Formats: sequence, C-alpha cells, structure tokens
Amino acid sequence: MTNKLVRWALAAITAMCGCASARAQVAYQIGTSTPVQPGTADFTIDLGSVDANTTIRIFDAGQVTGQPPTVSAGRITIAGSLASGSSAIVSIFLASQFDPESFVDPTDQPDRGLVNLSTLTVTDPLLRDRTRAIISLAGNLTGDPLDPANDHVVVGQVFRLDAAGTVTGNIFAGALDGSLGGGFQSVEFLRAASLSGNVRVADAVVSTDLRSIRTVRVFDQAGTGIRGSIRADRIGTVWTAGPIGTQEELVTIEGFKSIGEVRAVNETGSMELDRDFFVAATVSGPPFDFENLPRAERIKTLGNIAGTIDGSHWEFIEAGGDISATVRSLNVGRLVDAIPAGGGMFAGGSITGIVDVGDAGLVVAMVAGGDITSPVISGHMLLSIRASGSISSQINTIFPLSDLPFGSLGALEAGSVNSTGNITGSITTGDCGRSTAFGHIDAPIYIEVVLSDRIVATSMREPIVIGRTSWGVNRRSAALALDS
Repeated sequence: MTNKLVRWALAAITAMCGCASARAQVAYQIGTSTPVQPGTADFTIDLGSVDANTTIRIFDAGQVTGQPPTVSAGRITIAGSLASGSSAIVSIFLASQFDPESFVDPTDQPDRGLVNLSTLTVTDPLLRDRTRAIISLAGNLTGDPLDPANDHVVVGQVFRLDAAGTVTGNIFAGALDGSLGGGFQSVEFLRAASLSGNVRVADAVVSTDLRSIRTVRVFDQAGTGIRGSIRADRIGTVWTAGPIGTQEELVTIEGFKSIGEVRAVNETGSMELDRDFFVAATVSGPPFDFENLPRAERIKTLGNIAGTIDGSHWEFIEAGGDISATVRSLNVGRLVDAIPAGGGMFAGGSITGIVDVGDAGLVVAMVAGGDITSPVISGHMLLSIRASGSISSQINTIFPLSDLPFGSLGALEAGSVNSTGNITGSITTGDCGRSTAFGHIDAPIYIEVVLSDRIVATSMREPIVIGRTSWGVNRRSAALALDS
C-alpha cells in the first residue's frame, strides 16, 4: 500500500511540473521509423548524411489524445550534415501529431508537443540553413540558464514558434527568405505570452540577401510584454499586449530595410492598448536613393513612447500619452512620389524629446494634445508643428544646400480657440508660413527669405528679422503681415 501511494505521489508531481523523471517520456521519430525514447532530458538526434527530405517529430510519448502534454525537454541537438549537392529540407515538428500541411499556413496552431523546451540546435551550418521548425509548447521556451547569452533555438527557418508561456530563450534563424519554398521568411510566425529572449537572423553578406521576421505576437495583457531585442533585414508586424522595455533598459527593434508596424494591441488587433514603449527603434540601412529609403510605417501605443527612434524614414510615430523619445530620422511622415502625403508625430500628451531630421530632412507634421517642449526641433523642412498647449522649442530649418537654398517652416500653431498657447524659444528659418499663437509669441524670429503668409498673435515681444530688416519689438497686433 505504501509503495502504491509513493508511486501515485511521484506521478502526480511529475504530471504537474512536466519535469524530473517525466522527461524520459520525450520521444522523437525520424520519418516513419519507430519512435525513440532517449531516456534523458538532454539528447542528440543524429541524421548522418542527409540527401533527401527528412521529417523529425518530437513529442510527449505518453500524451493522451485531446489532452495537453505533461513532459518537458532540455537541450536537443540535431547532428549530421547535408550531403554534397543536396537541396534536401529537414522539417522539425515539435507537436503532438505530425501533419505535412502544417508547413503551408504559419498561422495554423498545431496541438502542443511538450510543456517546456530549453534548446533546439542544428549544429552544422549548411544543414541548419536547410532546416525549418514548428515548435508548439504548452509552457515556456526557457533557454539555457547556464549560457543565457547564447542562441537557444538555432535553425534555418522558424516557420512557427508558439509558447503559451514565456519565450526566454534566444532565437536565431539563418536561412534566406524563400530559400525553403513558399516565399516564407526566416521567421514566419512567433507567438508567446511574453518575450524576453532575443530574436535575430543571420547578417546579410550582400545587400540582395534578405532574412526577415514577418510576424511577432505577444498576447498576455497582464504580462511583461517584450524585453528582448528583435533584429532582421525586414520586420513585418510586432504586436504586443504588454509594454516594451523598461525605463532602465530600452529594447532594440532594428530593421535594416524596413519595419511594418510596432503596436500595442490585443492579439487580434481589434483593440488599441495603453502600454508604455521604451525602445531603441531604427531602420538602420543607408538611404540608397530618395525613392527607396529604408522605412518604417508605424510605431503606435495609447501609452508613452520613450527612448530613441532613428533611421532613414518613419511614417507614423503615435502615442496616446507623451513622446519623450529622441527622434533622429531623415524623414518623419509619409511621402508618395517624393511629395508629403500625411503622417508624422502625434501625441495625445506632450512632445518633449529632441526632433532632428538633419540638413536634408523633412517633418510632415508634429501634433501634440499638450505642449511641445522639445529642446530642439531641426530639419530642412518642417511643414506643420501644432500644439493644443504651448510651444517652447528652439526651432531651426537648416540652410543653405546647393539644390535647396533655404529651409522652410510651414504652419506653427500653439493653443486653439478654446485654449491659450504661447510660442517661446527661438525660430530660425528660410521662409515662414502661417504662425499662430492664441496666446503670445515671445520667440525671436529670424527669417532669411519671406515667401508666404502671416504671423498672428495676441502680442509679440521679440524682434522679427527678415534678412537685415528688423520688425518691431512689442508690436501688439492681432495680425502682422510680412511682405518681401
């Protein structure tokens, strides 16, 4: 009787934690061969010389049909080599049932194969880049606590990695986009409750090589969100129901050629969320030509955005709260055939970070529901700067350039018909459009060339200089027209 109770207790404990002796129940099957139970948490699968398409299934040997897995695996190593001249593909399927059709649609979720996994590594680089994997876990991708900085999933293509818990391990994908068929990218689909591991692809050898991450979904609204970096030639969509980074540690999101969008939303994308982003976000590739700038479409949250945003081109930077991030990008806004077509920076609160797009850069719009207190706003063309509160920035449009002889400041507006806003700081520009303050303009204004419009304020307390001509100090007028 006592022995029975002991056995029952041990079985209950291992079923709950998915560890200890239950790890011995992990099995693998190569093709249609007899499944093998290695008997240890850490094991190696040796494929020898691979000259034909090969499948490997890794699963819980004791799993009851329709029930979740109860066992975990430690370090799994895939050994072997690619036969000379072979273009064979190795498909790893860490799930309860093998279905070849699962490599058709990365959004399909297979049944969970294990609870937790520490590492899955293909050791030979040539074989690695011909390997694709589907990994479906009921728990976590834990990584290796003895080697946390190393890569813990190392394959050619992550077709789908889905963890009901946290992805702590680092992920590396080495295969080129489309090289394993179907036009699929290096990382097609990554889903987890929280993501604290780093996700990256192999570095490009030549500029035509592309290794991309198409989809990242972090779905736990009560979780830690994204704490690990995401790097690829192209990044499609990164949706998170949690925050990104912390005030103490920024998270790097780097696309060499492009980033689609980084958003705080629920898993389906149907509800925007109030989450803070602490990011070092960049589209890092060089601007080969104006029409083909490396670009990012959107970073958006109902919370705050802090950190740094830089690179060649950002179309939308949107926060429901404050934007305190330093923005250094060649352009902020959307361009169609090199013509401004919307976009820009939009904050429900205040914009407080430096905005510097350089001596050839363009800002289509900066709009704040609160104040704009950026220490410096600088670029070649600043088309629209508007704050529901006040603007207290040093504003510079940079000139001259050989083909663009002067900088340009378009609309500058502080306050609204329902609130008083002042313009302070200083303004230096090539030409000035309509500048309106529903309060006072206290900023010294230097205009190199006047091409347009009016400066409007309740009162003006500083000089306006056009070339060498000074326009009045303490001129109190509702509208002051400046003609060249």
